[in-house]
Amino acid sequence: MADVTPDSPADKAGIKRGDVIISFDGNEITEMKDLPYMVGATAVNKKVTMEVIRKGKKKSFDLAVGELKEEKELSENDEPETDLGMTVEEITSQMARNFGLSETKGLIIVQVQRNSPAAEAGLQQGDIILEVDQNKPARLSDFHKMIRKYKKGDTILFLIKRGESTIYLTLKIEE
Repeated sequence: MADVTPDSPADKAGIKRGDVIISFDGNEITEMKDLPYMVGATAVNKKVTMEVIRKGKKKSFDLAVGELKEEKELSENDEPETDLGMTVEEITSQMARNFGLSETKGLIIVQVQRNSPAAEAGLQQGDIILEVDQNKPARLSDFHKMIRKYKKGDTILFLIKRGESTIYLTLKIEE
């Protein structure tokens, strides 16, 4: 793991930075990009076992899957008040490796909450945002400025890259 969030289920179970996760709930992890999908598809509070390699030795940890809470404090780069139900970040070289991307710049959706406007629009973790209403956000702060302009009931057109395809998706902000 590149980092372990303090007080998270992984932290409480004893997972440490540098552990290499090799299985989650009995499923082998062959690529790091598989883990977020597995965790996201697991019911909150379900007890699972994670196996890791730490300093060359295999270790097992039991933990209860938690729910990711969003922080409410906002700065210019944080999420806007309009809750789309997704977390967007700037692509880093590490993130590009983790998600198996050829891009090393741009914006990527790193989390989509179940039953959210983003989920209903068909947006997925790993989608790269190319345009928002035919405008290209260069940085995360640009994206947040764009999103802040929308009100409840508005529809946003996203052009995203998913794998080798580009597709348009529309997201309606809940009223």
